[in-house]
Amino acid sequence: MKKNICVISQAPLSYSETFIQAHIDRLDANIFHLYGYYLNHSFEGTPLREKYKKQISLKDRIMHLLPYYIVFRIKQNQQKDYKDERIVERFFIENDIKLVLAEYGTTGSFITPVCKKLNIPLFVHFHGFDASRFNILKEFRDQYKIMFEYASYVISVSHFMTQSLINLGCSQEKIIYNPYGPNPIFYDASPNYNSNNIIAVGRFVDKKAPYLTITAFRNILYEYPELKLIMVGDGPLLNTCKNLARSWEVEDRVNFPGALSHDLLLNLISESFCFIQHSVVADDGDTEGTPVAILEAGAAGLPVIATKHAGIPDVVDHEKTGFLVDEFDVKEMANYIKILANDRGKAKIMGNKAREHILKNFSIEKHIAALDNLIANVLSKE
Repeated sequence: MKKNICVISQAPLSYSETFIQAHIDRLDANIFHLYGYYLNHSFEGTPLREKYKKQISLKDRIMHLLPYYIVFRIKQNQQKDYKDERIVERFFIENDIKLVLAEYGTTGSFITPVCKKLNIPLFVHFHGFDASRFNILKEFRDQYKIMFEYASYVISVSHFMTQSLINLGCSQEKIIYNPYGPNPIFYDASPNYNSNNIIAVGRFVDKKAPYLTITAFRNILYEYPELKLIMVGDGPLLNTCKNLARSWEVEDRVNFPGALSHDLLLNLISESFCFIQHSVVADDGDTEGTPVAILEAGAAGLPVIATKHAGIPDVVDHEKTGFLVDEFDVKEMANYIKILANDRGKAKIMGNKAREHILKNFSIEKHIAALDNLIANVLSKE
């Protein structure tokens, strides 16, 4: 019989969080998905505070009947938002939750006290910013220590992240390196290596530095005016990048279709001959985990030109499945674009090797199977 497992994310899933959706859809368990910051969670669109409002209202009325000094002492001895802790506890008990998978370290730190009180095993899955952003590491330093001590396993998606988690104080024995896998539909792509399209996919945020991707592309347009850059995604830097393309008078060569479904993205990939992404460490420390878009591009048979950043070198085998450049080295990125633009046979050979590499080492089936095995191992001891 399948066990009841609660997957908790910090917000309703965005289009880019396909890795969390895969956990919800594919883990061998009855999945209950809670989402919300701190412990203010919702389930199936309904806030838990609303679901259990009668219980809380009754407790509040009782508290109002007590003398002020007693209420003050009670609240002094209780954690902030103690009501929310009781609400989540009740949800776990009523739904017989056997294990919690917290998506992002911050989510894990919030839920640790509840899991610890109910003796529910906890897995914490880190994804990127939660192991790198300076303000997060400072704000959650103490909570992370408590979480690392209690958690059964802590999931890392890159070797770079594994070292970061060790530096934060997590026991190496608890860390499981388990990178994502692409959606299998990308293996069905048939890239057009003779096309003039270059594709980039990702949110328009600082760590993905889309403006540097445009800069590298602009550097080759004088020699290759027939090439076109398609930048899929949205985010706070989107309008900035549109303005940049306009000011450089290349807006007719750079297309911004916005965030797309997998089916529409697959069509654009099939009309491209290579993939580029210029990720960097943002000023606030934010870094990638293992970018899913790069996994998907490799699975689709596209050679990838990217930076030596975080988990990207785990995925891109330099000069075999793609090319890697130092962060901010837009001239070298442009040079590698030239190489593939000049030699489409090379692009095809590298793309085929990329697909083989991803299929062998980064399948979603392998990722889910590893989690299923860890879960079964922990629950067998309960």
